[in-house]
Amino acid sequence: MIQIVARRHVSDSVMSEVPSSNTYIPHKQSAQCCPRGINRWIALSLLILFLVSTFPPLWAANQSTEAEKYANNGLDLAQAGNLAAAEAELRQAVRLAPRNPSFLADLGTVLAMERKLGESTDILKRALQLDSSNLTAQQYLAANLWQLHRYLEAKQELEALLKKKPGDKPATLLLGMVSENLKDYAAAARLLGSVPALVRERPESIAALARSLYHTGQKEKGRAALQQLLTHPAGPQGVLLGAQIADEMHDYATAEKLLLSIKPAFPDQATVGYQLALVQFHAKGFAEAQRTLQNLIDSGYKSGKVSNLLGWCYLQQHSSRNRNQIISI
Repeated sequence: MIQIVARRHVSDSVMSEVPSSNTYIPHKQSAQCCPRGINRWIALSLLILFLVSTFPPLWAANQSTEAEKYANNGLDLAQAGNLAAAEAELRQAVRLAPRNPSFLADLGTVLAMERKLGESTDILKRALQLDSSNLTAQQYLAANLWQLHRYLEAKQELEALLKKKPGDKPATLLLGMVSENLKDYAAAARLLGSVPALVRERPESIAALARSLYHTGQKEKGRAALQQLLTHPAGPQGVLLGAQIADEMHDYATAEKLLLSIKPAFPDQATVGYQLALVQFHAKGFAEAQRTLQNLIDSGYKSGKVSNLLGWCYLQQHSSRNRNQIISI
């Protein structure tokens, strides 16, 4: 009985699902059309989403590749010495990829080489904002600031660089030069003295070290530094710079020695002769200075500053009459 009842129950349930004659039955084609339309709409939507999500990266990749080509061309041109063309190529790279720190750093470096220091400084700062680990860009930025006489800013950049890369010799050299400009002679002497090979490469760094040594009471070391200029590849111009430093530091004997070493072959006799007379005057060798100046005038090197210094020589020798005569020369 239980089984029969169960079967009847199932049968009744099935029968209850049979529609009556009044129930609407859709046409077979209509019943299949709706799912196909939905599938097509979904497929089209997915295709659109794929295209939208794919095209921008592909466009960006192509743009990045083009920017890379411009950047590589720019670097090749810079290495070949064609800085104007290199600048143009790197500007194109930056235009296509304005937030690429490497492209910005390369452009800033080329601009610095072209002596466009203001724009170079701004671009290098942008590069470092995007990538503070670019030590080359930071060093060029510091060099720009130094050449623009923005010494405190240059010092900050160099100190930050040396924290990232302790013992970096070019940065140490430049920080020494900046310290000398800031009249921190103790720091300058210490920093420049720690990189002697780099200091010897340029008369300007030798002069900065010598001045710092003189100012810190190390006269003999300062004099020895200036003596290096006698055999320096820079030649007479470097020696002239050294003589000016010695004169400034009241080491007149060293200044005169340096000037006399280059006087015979120096191409600008008026300059070296006047500088020698000035050193002699500062050393209170008024008669010697007078002779040097008179020799210049006799050789045809006559100028206002030569006549003025000669007048002062006469004045210091208590000969106001001769001074009045020389003013008219």
